Formats: sequence, C-alpha cells, structure tokens
Amino acid sequence: FTFVRRFIEFGLTFADTPLPDVPETESIYRHLQHGEEQMLAKLQNRAFINTWGFNPNTEEDIVYSLKLQSGNPSNIIVAVKDNQMIGYCCTALHAGKGISSVGQTSLIHMLGVDPEHRGKGIGKMLLFKGLRYLKGKGAVSVTLTADSVNTAACNLYRSFGFTTISIRPWYEKMLA
Repeated sequence: FTFVRRFIEFGLTFADTPLPDVPETESIYRHLQHGEEQMLAKLQNRAFINTWGFNPNTEEDIVYSLKLQSGNPSNIIVAVKDNQMIGYCCTALHAGKGISSVGQTSLIHMLGVDPEHRGKGIGKMLLFKGLRYLKGKGAVSVTLTADSVNTAACNLYRSFGFTTISIRPWYEKMLA
C-alpha cells in the first residue's frame, strides 16, 4: 500500500460556536424537491469532476442515497440561479453522542458548487443554511470531512469555527 493523501475530520459544537453572519447572494436557497434527483446528480458531477477519486453519480445513485435517509429530500439544501441548480449541501442527523458528548449529532455529508459559480459566496451561504437547518432540527454538534489538499474547503470550514478532530491517512494498492 502507498500513502496517497490525508482527510481531515472537522467538528463544531453549536453551544461553543455562534454561526457567523453571511451576506446573502443572488441565488435562491431551498430544499431539494422530489423529481430533482437528475439535476442534483449532474450538479455533483460538475462540482467534483476534477477531484481525486471522482466517480460520476447517476439519478439512481441520488434516489438510493435519499432512501437511505428515509427518502427525505429536505436534508439537501440547494442553491438555484436562473432556474439552474448551482450548489448543494447534503446534511444528516444522527441520534446519540457526538463531539459534544450529549444530544443529537449531525453531519454535513457533501457540499458542492458548480465550478462556474465558485468564488461568489454560494458555498459559504450553503454551509450557513445547512448548519442553521441542522441546529433547527435539534443538532448540538456537526462533523464533516474534507480532503486536506482542498484548501478552499478547509479554510471555509475553519472560518465557521470548525476545528480538527482527526486526520486520516488514505492508502491505496494497485491490483495487477
């Protein structure tokens, strides 16, 4: 096996970290709706096409993922501009103990922005909306994982008060 990269697990406890003020953008932010799975799959593919380990998603992948979350599309917040989905934040709630040691824990599973719309505050607003949604659902803490070479994402999470919980090395072995 050969070392490939590091992934950083970040954590935030709502009681310890107030959410920052985030300026509104021109986009509309709302929850995913049934029937938009294909649009989300295309957005995910645009957002992550040039990243390490990229594996294209299909509409069926999104439908299956939603079924794992009890079929609840409201756990996904999307940014829409000119009737086009340009970003998303996928959240999940978990009962039990987390970094705060009591209460409801949560996860930001994925956050992506269409490359043509990056640098406009959309990712920041999606993260804010995702955190506010989770907090409103009773979460006391949230975790997420980022590739350590994605400095833009790591800097965004740190700007919200996320701290490093762990760093996980990733190894791979090519099979002949």
